[in-house]
Amino acid sequence: MEYYAGDFFEFRGILVIEHTPDGKSRGLQNSQLKFYSDNVDITRSGKLKTRGKKEIEVRYNGKAIGKFTITVK
Repeated sequence: MEYYAGDFFEFRGILVIEHTPDGKSRGLQNSQLKFYSDNVDITRSGKLKTRGKKEIEVRYNGKAIGKFTITVK
Protein backbone atom coordinates (compact mmCIF):
# COMPACT_ATOMS: atom_id res chain seq x y z
CA MET A 1 0.00 0.00 0.00
CA GLU A 2 1.24 3.47 -0.83
CA TYR A 3 0.85 6.40 1.51
CA TYR A 4 1.14 10.09 0.76
CA ALA A 5 1.50 13.01 3.17
CA GLY A 6 -2.00 13.85 4.37
CA ASP A 7 -3.32 10.28 4.02
CA PHE A 8 -4.79 8.45 6.97
CA PHE A 9 -3.11 5.24 8.12
CA GLU A 10 -5.10 2.23 6.90
CA PHE A 11 -4.91 -0.83 9.14
CA ARG A 12 -7.68 -2.93 7.60
CA GLY A 13 -6.23 -5.92 5.83
CA ILE A 14 -3.21 -6.19 8.13
CA LEU A 15 -2.98 -9.72 9.49
CA VAL A 16 -1.26 -10.28 12.84
CA ILE A 17 -0.65 -13.85 14.01
CA GLU A 18 -0.03 -14.64 17.68
CA HIS A 19 2.24 -17.62 18.42
CA THR A 20 1.76 -18.89 21.97
CA PRO A 21 4.39 -20.71 24.08
CA ASP A 22 2.41 -23.95 23.74
CA GLY A 23 2.89 -23.89 19.96
CA LYS A 24 -0.57 -22.67 18.98
CA SER A 25 -1.24 -19.85 16.57
CA ARG A 26 -4.22 -17.58 16.07
CA GLY A 27 -5.04 -14.50 14.09
CA LEU A 28 -5.70 -11.37 16.13
CA GLN A 29 -8.64 -9.19 15.15
CA ASN A 30 -7.79 -5.65 14.08
CA SER A 31 -10.24 -4.43 16.73
CA GLN A 32 -7.87 -5.90 19.36
CA LEU A 33 -4.83 -4.04 18.01
CA LYS A 34 -3.50 -0.51 18.25
CA PHE A 35 -1.00 1.03 15.86
CA TYR A 36 1.47 3.73 16.95
CA SER A 37 3.89 6.01 15.14
CA ASP A 38 6.26 8.11 17.27
CA ASN A 39 4.28 7.04 20.38
CA VAL A 40 1.06 8.49 18.92
CA ASP A 41 -1.94 6.19 18.49
CA ILE A 42 -2.79 6.30 14.78
CA THR A 43 -5.30 3.44 14.83
CA ARG A 44 -8.47 5.46 14.31
CA SER A 45 -7.41 8.94 13.28
CA GLY A 46 -3.79 8.70 12.29
CA LYS A 47 -3.13 11.28 9.64
CA LEU A 48 0.34 10.83 8.15
CA LYS A 49 1.58 14.41 8.09
CA THR A 50 5.19 14.15 6.98
CA ARG A 51 7.08 12.30 4.26
CA GLY A 52 9.67 9.63 4.84
CA LYS A 53 9.98 6.22 6.46
CA LYS A 54 7.73 5.68 9.46
CA GLU A 55 8.09 2.86 11.96
CA ILE A 56 4.69 1.51 12.98
CA GLU A 57 4.48 -0.29 16.31
CA VAL A 58 1.70 -2.85 16.82
CA ARG A 59 0.28 -3.21 20.35
CA TYR A 60 -2.04 -5.87 21.75
CA ASN A 61 -3.53 -5.41 25.22
CA GLY A 62 -1.18 -2.44 25.70
CA LYS A 63 1.96 -4.48 24.97
CA ALA A 64 4.19 -3.93 21.93
CA ILE A 65 4.16 -7.12 19.86
CA GLY A 66 5.77 -6.06 16.59
CA LYS A 67 6.92 -3.33 14.26
CA PHE A 68 6.98 -2.63 10.55
CA THR A 69 7.97 0.28 8.35
CA ILE A 70 5.95 2.23 5.82
CA THR A 71 7.03 4.95 3.42
CA VAL A 72 5.05 8.16 3.13
CA LYS A 73 5.62 9.97 -0.17
